[in-house]
Amino acid sequence: MTFSKLKVKDFDIYTEYTLPFKDAFKVFGVEELFSPFTTNVSYPIAALNPAYETIIKGRKHNINYAPIPSDTKEDILIKLEISKLREIISLTLKSLTLTLEFLDDVELLESADRVDYISYLIGFFAYSEFDSLTDIPQNIKNELLDWVRTVNFNNQTNSSRRSLFNDLINKSLSLHQTI
Repeated sequence: MTFSKLKVKDFDIYTEYTLPFKDAFKVFGVEELFSPFTTNVSYPIAALNPAYETIIKGRKHNINYAPIPSDTKEDILIKLEISKLREIISLTLKSLTLTLEFLDDVELLESADRVDYISYLIGFFAYSEFDSLTDIPQNIKNELLDWVRTVNFNNQTNSSRRSLFNDLINKSLSLHQTI
């Protein structure tokens, strides 16, 4: 993988990011979402896209930066300064924790039976400025609850999956502006 080139800069994507990413799933008891080997790296790397857009692009979303494996941006990420990459990783891991806490708090963690729910919500929280569950207004929690209950990831094309994420990001940006 492209990230192995960063070892010469004393950066290991596996120990600094993908393992902590996977460990968060274990803490919340949903590690089975990582059972297919392909999800071990591709989904965590794809989950970096929203934090990249937040930190580097000032929350300007491009449709092909969805947190889906076909949209991973390794070539762009490895060109960043290590400090910027670590900032993106930090925001992604913070957003992952907030996502898992949110799903656990609203008792939907068990019904989120695909890593997509978590990846998309990571993106939502990366775009928002919430630091904890108590920061999230009830109207936004309700919107997220409705989204988790109604979104359908089955048999979606990549274009459809990008549109689902784009709609969620637009919701994040518009709801957050009303606070």
